[in-house]
Amino acid sequence: MVLIPPGTFAMGSPNDEVERYKDEQLHTVTLTQPFYLGKYLVTQAEYMEATGKENPSYFSASGGGKEKVADMNTDQFPVETVSLIDAMKFCRNLEKKMRHGWWEARLPTEAEWEWACRASTTERFHVGNELGKVQANFAEKLGRTCQAPC
Repeated sequence: MVLIPPGTFAMGSPNDEVERYKDEQLHTVTLTQPFYLGKYLVTQAEYMEATGKENPSYFSASGGGKEKVADMNTDQFPVETVSLIDAMKFCRNLEKKMRHGWWEARLPTEAEWEWACRASTTERFHVGNELGKVQANFAEKLGRTCQAPC
């Protein structure tokens, strides 16, 4: 877990940003409390261990993208295609498993997520206003267009 400090930032996007949604009005947000956020993505193996559920990931041995990951062990791949309800169940199960009692495992709010992802930048992505070659190439190999952060 990484401690994310409180702070003030411009949430949303300017009116002239490409591919901007109407609900992304630029406005000032202040987070007054620090919070912890997982440093790494939740892996498929971690998700299945915590929930006891079948792997929901598209890029898994049984998912819709299984031909793209054939002969690969996807246990350490990020889990994806998880419903909000299942993500919340994962948090509750993780909380019970850790048994610390002094912290709550929960999903970040939209403002917390954007504050953490921006990493104190004002650009469209944390890597700048354009996706770099690495992000675009990764998306292309997975057969996706990458018009938003991948």
